[in-house]
Amino acid sequence: MNKKIEKPGNKKRKKRILFADDERHVREIMEEILTHLNYDIVTVEDGLSFYETFKEDKDGFDLLILDIIMPEMNGRDALLKVRKIAPEIPAILISGYTSEEMATNIMQIPKIKFLKKPFKIEQMKKVIKLMIEKEK
Repeated sequence: MNKKIEKPGNKKRKKRILFADDERHVREIMEEILTHLNYDIVTVEDGLSFYETFKEDKDGFDLLILDIIMPEMNGRDALLKVRKIAPEIPAILISGYTSEEMATNIMQIPKIKFLKKPFKIEQMKKVIKLMIEKEK
């Protein structure tokens, strides 16, 4: 009987995403969607928590997704702080209230995409795949 023995290092780990949004229902929906798409997701409720969570496990995330308008620290500032620790980590910024000018300025930052709320699941799925696949 030939039995394949799986070594612990052979298992491909799920891509891990850090997601921040101050609206609880948005966090819950995104957690459900991203889990269904086979991503490991950590959710937080504001920019400060986002920064602190990332700082504690800076090598543990493959992608960052965060709302721009949040209490404690806005998404743009939180991302800029994270980028001082990990300048190459890809990110997706989302917002329903962002001006065209702010979105254009955000897009000038390398490895960042912007999605305007509300967005379709397929849009998010496509952008996530694009950002994570670029890193390979």
